[in-house]
Amino acid sequence: MNVPVKVYSATEDHDIKFHQVHAKDNGRIRYQRVCEVCGEVVEYRDVARAYESDDGQMVVITDEDLATLPEERSREIEVLEFVPAGDLDPMMYDRSYFLEPDSKTTKSYVLLAKHSPRPIG
Repeated sequence: MNVPVKVYSATEDHDIKFHQVHAKDNGRIRYQRVCEVCGEVVEYRDVARAYESDDGQMVVITDEDLATLPEERSREIEVLEFVPAGDLDPMMYDRSYFLEPDSKTTKSYVLLAKHSPRPIG
């Protein structure tokens, strides 16, 4: 069954974001990209992405390399089963979300809610 839904965050982030500033004139502190091998300042256009292999070598990955990878990204969430809330480890929670039907017809959403082990909506 496919149930189109909209996702809304159940909480808002109220954390204060601090910035580093120059105490003398409140100018934001910025960092230069410096190569750790030669010590040169590197322009953004000259920066490549890479990962470190098990033997410590840097392996450069190009846009062409990434384009050959199979796309795994999906906007679908597969619900495998419903479990009692008490069976979930609270340490695994990152954020809470609300779902609401994202369709003019809510038939599939109503069907999901009706057969859910606890009330939805």
